Amino acid sequence: MLRVLNAVYGIQSMSLCDEEPHRLADWPVHIITGRIKGRCRFRLYEPSALCNFRYDSAPLETLATEIRKLVYTPYVLDSERRLIVEVGMPRVPPEAPRPFFYLDQYENAETLRLVPVDAYAAGRPPAETEPRLIFVFSIGRAGSTLAAQILETAGIASLSEPDVLLGLGQPAQLAALDPPLADWEALYRSCLGALVIALGMPKVLAIKFRAQNSNLFHIRAMLRLYPQAHYVFLFRNVEAWSRSITRTFRLPADNLKWLITENLKAADLVQNSGADVRILEYEDFVHAPERLLEGLVSPEVAVSGKALDEVMQRDSQQGLLDTLNQEGITAGHTEFMAWWQKNRPEAMLQKLGLRL
Repeated sequence: MLRVLNAVYGIQSMSLCDEEPHRLADWPVHIITGRIKGRCRFRLYEPSALCNFRYDSAPLETLATEIRKLVYTPYVLDSERRLIVEVGMPRVPPEAPRPFFYLDQYENAETLRLVPVDAYAAGRPPAETEPRLIFVFSIGRAGSTLAAQILETAGIASLSEPDVLLGLGQPAQLAALDPPLADWEALYRSCLGALVIALGMPKVLAIKFRAQNSNLFHIRAMLRLYPQAHYVFLFRNVEAWSRSITRTFRLPADNLKWLITENLKAADLVQNSGADVRILEYEDFVHAPERLLEGLVSPEVAVSGKALDEVMQRDSQQGLLDTLNQEGITAGHTEFMAWWQKNRPEAMLQKLGLRL
């Protein structure tokens, strides 16, 4: 088992210097030679993929000291090749982290390891102790990046949008695996566990997901795997949200219908399960961040009001979306709002305590 563990995570994964000599990982290491800017162009909002990188097809035969010290984290599920793609970075998190972890990985990766999915799933036994987990879901453009940074200000380790978990939470991507995955739950735990190890085993970890992760398949699975976790769902005034998301990403109305419907169903599912859940509107917690922190931060932890003010006043996404489409009212917004007025789920909203 130790051999498999080192193969998947590498003894360098914890970024700790020990007295034992490093040894060559069983899974080949490939040097990254560039980032793709052409046919498989990397765009900020698109899911990560192996084709984001150029890399040497021939793996390294020996590992230099600098390579051995890299910290490996799972980057993406490659369904076509049945691989978990790991990237090696000098440190996790980097010295100047981006708002999204998949961007940290993309910008800072120096090497790749390509691990068969079934081997990755078998590579990590259940941990004796896991961090207290906080899962943050949202409809997108509803303050989830800000929420993750508020939690960080309160001393909670935060991981924003690890795309390997995005892929593992998408039924269509899982269905593309041929042959099918033998043990999805073991693979999910193994990937999340690798991220926890790379972060230094924090006592509390908040993971903020992309909007697509708020689907019922993923939420049901999370409740099975992590019933003791804290769940946070973020919503926003529907008209303001629709304007923002359609201007930024030019999404059609059908995408918005799916996002709002699936997120409401997911929040309702978690509420009915008896799990610890917070269902918040952006307009409320942005003016009173303590509503987000209540019950997630120990009473003895003093959260600096000044630090919270600084977080609330800066651009949580560091201007990354400013260059995207921002002008005008789109056809998608107009069509969606007409649909919402006719199909507004009043009973569901009342049950969840939402105005929207």
